[in-house]
Amino acid sequence: RAAFAVAGVSVRYRRRIPLWARYRVETRPLGWDEKYLYLEQTMWMGDVPAHQMLLRAAIVTASGTLPMPELASALGHPAASPPLPDWARNWIEAEATRPWPPKPVDAALP
Repeated sequence: RAAFAVAGVSVRYRRRIPLWARYRVETRPLGWDEKYLYLEQTMWMGDVPAHQMLLRAAIVTASGTLPMPELASALGHPAASPPLPDWARNWIEAEATRPWPPKPVDAALP
């Protein structure tokens, strides 16, 4: 029993998808590190990309977060991740500089 826990996401919206329009969603794994799986998901209207998402997720069980290299090996993949694209690595590095927890917004605005 495992759960897919989203731990971060960045979405790029480029085209409006009208209500009831036909589109397809393509998802592909980009790679992983010790803790997270990185996925790219793109929504397409015909041959035109409308949205693209970079998603970071952990696989969590009752006993904790599964190490991604171990999970990859258990699924028949090499424990080492394929190289992540530069744009994904840049996002990971930028997210590491983001403060946590966030500071509360002051009640009095200037």
